[in-house]
Amino acid sequence: AEGASPPAPAPVALPVPLARVLLQEWRNLEEAYVQGLQMAFVSLAESHDAVVAHLRGVRQRFRELLLQPDARDAQLAAFQAEFNAVDVDARKLTDTKAELVLRSEELRDSLWALCDAKAAAAEAEKARVSSDTFVSEQCGLLGRYYVGLLQVEADRALATLSLLKSYCAAKYGLLPPPEGEAEEPAFVPPDLLSGEVPAALKELVDEKSKNALPVPSWVASLAKSAPAVAAALRTLLGAVAVARAAVDPSAASTDPKAKDKKAKDAKGKAGKGGGGEPAVEPIDPAVTSAISAELQRAATRELDMLIARLRLLARHAAAAVEFVGGASLATLEQMAAWTRTRYAAECS
Repeated sequence: AEGASPPAPAPVALPVPLARVLLQEWRNLEEAYVQGLQMAFVSLAESHDAVVAHLRGVRQRFRELLLQPDARDAQLAAFQAEFNAVDVDARKLTDTKAELVLRSEELRDSLWALCDAKAAAAEAEKARVSSDTFVSEQCGLLGRYYVGLLQVEADRALATLSLLKSYCAAKYGLLPPPEGEAEEPAFVPPDLLSGEVPAALKELVDEKSKNALPVPSWVASLAKSAPAVAAALRTLLGAVAVARAAVDPSAASTDPKAKDKKAKDAKGKAGKGGGGEPAVEPIDPAVTSAISAELQRAATRELDMLIARLRLLARHAAAAVEFVGGASLATLEQMAAWTRTRYAAECS
C-alpha cells in the first residue's frame, strides 16, 4: 500500500573471521575491565589497612606516653625519708614545723609541676597528631584510586560502544573497510587520571560555559571532600553526553550541516568513475535506520548502566573519605579523654 513504511531489513550472518575478531575484542575488553577493578580494589584495601594501622599505632604510642613513669614517686619517697629522719620531739618545735610545712609545699609544687608537664606533653602530642598530613595524604590517595576506578568504567563503557557500533553495522551487511582504509573514529574515553579536560568536552564541563551540563547533587557533594573525584565525574558525564548524542539518530537528522556534508560526500563519491575510484553504492536508508535504532538501544542501555555505576562509586568514595576523617577525629577525641582521665586520676 502507498505510504506504508518499508519493511525492516533482515539481519545477515556475520562473516566468521569478523565474528572471531569481535569476540576476541569483547574478551580483551572484559579481561582489561576485571584486571583494572582488581588492581583498584587491592589499592583501596591497602589504603584502608594503612589508615587502621596508623591510627592504632597513634593510640598505642599515646597510651605509652601517658603511662610513662615520672619522678613523682621518687620525690615523695625522698620527702618521706627526710620527714621520718626528723626527731619526733624536734617536730614539736615551731621552727621545725615551719621547715616541714615549707618542704611540704615545695613537694606539692614539684608534684604539680610534674603533672602539668605530663599533661602539656600529652597535649603537644595530640596537637602533633592533629596537624599531621597523614589524613590529607590518605584522602588524596583515595581520590586517585577512585578516579582510577572511574577510568576503568569509562574505558569499558566506551570500548563497548565501539564494539556495538561495529557489530550493529556488520549485522546488516555493512562490513568494516578493508585494511589500510580509514575507519570512522571510535568512542574514545577521556584520560581522567591526567586531570585534564579534553578540548571537545570543555564547553560541557566548564562551569562558566553557557553549554555547561548541570552538575548532579551526588557529584557536587564531593567537591570539597574529594575534588579529584568530582572533577573526573564531571568530565566523564560530559563524555557520556557526547556519546549519547553520537548514537541518537534524531541529532544527525536535524543537523543541516551534517545533511549538507553527507550530501556533498555522496555526490562526490557518486561522480567518480572511469579513471578514478569506482562509484560507491548508496546505502539503503532502511538499513541505516535499522543500524541506528539498534545501536541507540544498546548504547543507551550501556550508558545508563555506566551512570548507575558512577553514582555507586561516588557514594563509596564519599564513604571512604568520611571514614578516614571520622576515624582520625575519633582517635583525637579518645586521646583527649585519656588525657583528662589520667590527669584526674594522678593529680587530683
